[in-house]
Amino acid sequence: MQIITRFIALIVLAALCGCGSGSGFERPQYFLGAEPTGFGGPDGAVEANRLIATEMLGGRHFDLSPNNWIIETGVVTSSAEGIDNDFGAGEGEQQVISSTGSIDMRLISREAAISEVRLFGLFDIGEAAQANADPANSFSINWTVSWQDLTAAYSVSCSQSLSGAAFQDVNLF
Repeated sequence: MQIITRFIALIVLAALCGCGSGSGFERPQYFLGAEPTGFGGPDGAVEANRLIATEMLGGRHFDLSPNNWIIETGVVTSSAEGIDNDFGAGEGEQQVISSTGSIDMRLISREAAISEVRLFGLFDIGEAAQANADPANSFSINWTVSWQDLTAAYSVSCSQSLSGAAFQDVNLF
């Protein structure tokens, strides 16, 4: 009986792989954040604050399409895999309304003095969809980065380019 079950499983797996190969529906596994630019906001003029915001955002992976590879309203995650800094995983909500997308995410701070790390970003959903469909495209997101450092609260605004990474054929999964 186990041999028949394994044989059927192999046939199903082969059929699934055959259906998806070469379909041209490649989507990124995640979006990779470039170094942020255009700093502003209440605390953006201070170099130390810009460095902290850069550490939080630069090189971060954002999974903005966890369900069916489509950028849509729902839970989104972020990771700092391979990044040697004080800010780890993040999770939050993404809202897609008309032509605008927003992300409201909290990050884990490994730095004892820094807490309440929040990323709030706005982006054009059309540009994000193009970047989701074509590895040659990227899109810009405007962030407000805020955190608590001991007794003071900080807020920095900046822009960041997100590019799709690790593109895969969605029909294979």
